[in-house]
Amino acid sequence: MKIALICPYILSQPGGIRSHVFALQKEFGKNGHKAIVFGPRSRVPENYGSKVKLIGTGIPVNSLGTNATLSAAITPMAGWDLEKYKFDIIHFHQPFAPFLPAQLLLSSPGPNVATFHSYLEEEKIPSYGESYFSLTKNIIFPKLDKLIAVSDKAAGVFKRYTKRHFDIIPNGVDLSRFHPSVKPSHKFLDGKINVLYVGRLEKRKGVDYLIEAWGKLRKVKNIRLIIVGEGPMKEELHETVRERGLRNIVFEGAISEKVLPS
Repeated sequence: MKIALICPYILSQPGGIRSHVFALQKEFGKNGHKAIVFGPRSRVPENYGSKVKLIGTGIPVNSLGTNATLSAAITPMAGWDLEKYKFDIIHFHQPFAPFLPAQLLLSSPGPNVATFHSYLEEEKIPSYGESYFSLTKNIIFPKLDKLIAVSDKAAGVFKRYTKRHFDIIPNGVDLSRFHPSVKPSHKFLDGKINVLYVGRLEKRKGVDYLIEAWGKLRKVKNIRLIIVGEGPMKEELHETVRERGLRNIVFEGAISEKVLPS
């Protein structure tokens, strides 16, 4: 089959949904399918080869407490490639992300599948978010033939806007990268039990709750918390660790995807 994977976020910027999309492309290829990723251009030079098509432009923004991309295509012919390649399935990720997915969806010949990745707490959705969802739900949902969510929580908020069924398919793990035979980092091979957090340092990820819980393990000597990632809460988290005198917490900052499995 020919499959289009629509990612609304800048492909040069690390992120969970971007990783999910490229992992899907890899697995589809292993199974004999041809998958092409579509995503917005960024402000840095990019060359991903023939299996990636850059369309429109993306601008990094902070939205709902996390990093996101505001993307759009200026030309009304934004979806021409979707018709050109005669795809058997067109898979949209975060179809409500403004605005590129909606642009492509309107011109998509289908069949159209969508995966909803993020959990949004209802009470924390700003008024402009509610307005956007309310205005676009009757445009986006009718164009989607199948709805997928990575969890019940991710589906929950959007069930306010549609009565349709969501298939729950949790995020997978790339076992070709993450497996027991990967040589671990020598830096932490000292006999301690290592607990690892990988993700942006922001409120939505709950890393502050992790550090709070870690404080309850003061009497446990042979453990260590390793925090990998950057984000707006970095200084606040460092200060919390200092103020509470928490030990065995290591902030590693951002690391490359290549060394992450170790």
